[in-house]
Amino acid sequence: GQAAKYASFSAPQGLGHNTGGDISLNATVMDNDEAGLLLSDLAVNATYDNFGDPLHPGEYTIRLASKPTSVVTIDIGGLGPFANATPQVITIEPEAWNTPVPIFINAGAPSKNRPVCSNGKRFCSLIATSRIENVTHAVRSNDPFYGALTTAAETVRVSINVVYDATNPPAVVSTAFTNVLNSINIAFNMQARLVLAGSSNGVSSSFDCSIVLTLSAVEVSYYFGAGAYCTFASPSSILQVNFGTAARVVPLNRFALRPLAISSAAVGASLRTINESFVIGIPAQPTAPSVELAASSTTVGVCDNLLLDGSSSYGSGGRSMAFKWSVVMENGYAVENISLPFQMASDAMGGMGAQSVMVPSSAMVQGSIFTVTLEATNFLGLVDSKSVTISKLAVPAPVISIQGADSVVSTHSSKLQLMATASLPEMSCVV
Repeated sequence: GQAAKYASFSAPQGLGHNTGGDISLNATVMDNDEAGLLLSDLAVNATYDNFGDPLHPGEYTIRLASKPTSVVTIDIGGLGPFANATPQVITIEPEAWNTPVPIFINAGAPSKNRPVCSNGKRFCSLIATSRIENVTHAVRSNDPFYGALTTAAETVRVSINVVYDATNPPAVVSTAFTNVLNSINIAFNMQARLVLAGSSNGVSSSFDCSIVLTLSAVEVSYYFGAGAYCTFASPSSILQVNFGTAARVVPLNRFALRPLAISSAAVGASLRTINESFVIGIPAQPTAPSVELAASSTTVGVCDNLLLDGSSSYGSGGRSMAFKWSVVMENGYAVENISLPFQMASDAMGGMGAQSVMVPSSAMVQGSIFTVTLEATNFLGLVDSKSVTISKLAVPAPVISIQGADSVVSTHSSKLQLMATASLPEMSCVV
């Protein structure tokens, strides 16, 4: 019913036609209700998180002021592009006119960019102050009184504010090979978690490293080896890259986290890493190379060749080491002839260098004294070297050797006996 729509009138009994005096009538109003909307609140608060997404909605309810004769439809509007009402349209049946209908106002940051602060941090001018928006209510109905409302006078004022994270998003503080050289640890400045789909959402099982690093699956295989995978416990401050077969990554290689992949593990944290790159460092206890250089003889006869062997060198870290040979004359002779075998040995194996070199007798000047140095570099960039000084004789030299195995094991109380043998020198070059 609506205001004063229906009334009944009665006159005292026996009263005839009016003769000019006043007449008293009794009037009974059958329904004095008015059409209108009853809102539970005219001011509500809505919040969004530091990332910029809606967090806690503003909430109020709508019900009708009176029972309509037909369905009443209310369109919820008036909001800007970064806020919305749920639902946006409500339909109230006549029998439900007095039942409150909840309305939720969700509001985000006043920008479509995520994170809303372009630097990825907590504070920026876009979210420095709160903003106000007003919710309007447009009414439609075949009921003549509710239909006449069109746009209800009542609006709801929405105060929209950001809820800041407790900290900025995680940052990489160190990245290095582990001591056993089969993985890389990426360390953050806080406990963190994965937030990207497909990453197992922080569970410590393995996952494809391309999910969290800005690398394709092919690039992951190239740098970290076939079968490489990543692990990240929840929460954790360490993201680990586990190598597969034939990894190629070396110190000083630069990589980056995939944007928005990782957030703080703190409750309510919304900010995520962006533009976070890092350079691979060496392990805390790096494997260093150690060069072992053996010469067939340090006094080379006039017709003898020289064999220099560095194959017993170690400390490669599980990958091929690079070998570089050099020679320096000690007594004034020209180095040109003898330098060629060493240059060829350094250039061998695709530039990785050969572990041994044979110097023909003809390349060595009789009477010359020279020092040969072998330098070995492992994939961590660590270097070791060993040198040996050689004399090229102008006369034949016998070859002296120790009989027995190369390695001899003896106890403290045992008697050690070694036997040397001499063989005739090479004489083919003597005329």
